[in-house]
Parts: sequence; structure tokens; C-alpha cells
Amino acid sequence: MFIVVDRSADMRVEDLAGDRERMAGARDDISALIDRYPDARFAVIAFASRPSLDWPLSADTWSLRPVTSAMTPYASTPDAVVQTNVGAAGNVLR
Repeated sequence: MFIVVDRSADMRVEDLAGDRERMAGARDDISALIDRYPDARFAVIAFASRPSLDWPLSADTWSLRPVTSAMTPYASTPDAVVQTNVGAAGNVLR
């Protein structure tokens, strides 16, 4: 299972229930996927302006959990929002 995660500055926005950041919701969703498909292999591809393979395709969900729980938006500059490229992960995913 390939998980593509937005790590741009927009993920710091607190618009989820209880004023939680979007990144917290993404971490919860990844955890739910791991729980739902315990025998799957997972890869995590992150993006903002450029893609990054944060976790290679692996069945090692025991090690993946702390990686995803520590996942935060990348440090950003004032113009980072306009530099976010939602298609950036496409080449890595292919």
C-alpha cells in the first residue's frame, strides 16, 4: 500500500475537530490503515514542493508506527504554500 502524505505548511492548519492539526488527522488515518491491513506492505511518500520517500515498501509495521507518529509538516518559508506541488509524488509513486 502506497501512502502519499502532504507535509506542506497547510498541514499545520488546525481545522479538525477539537482544533487538531491536519497532520494529526493524517497520522490517525495511517495508523487506521495499518490496523485494518496488518499483513500489507506499506510505503510512505511525502511531498511539499518536492517528493520524498519517507518509508520504503516494507511489511515492518512495527517500525513504521513510530515513524508516522513523529511525522510533522516540513519547516516552511512564507511562500511555501504557493510552492506546494500536489503532483510532486507522482514520479516516486510510478
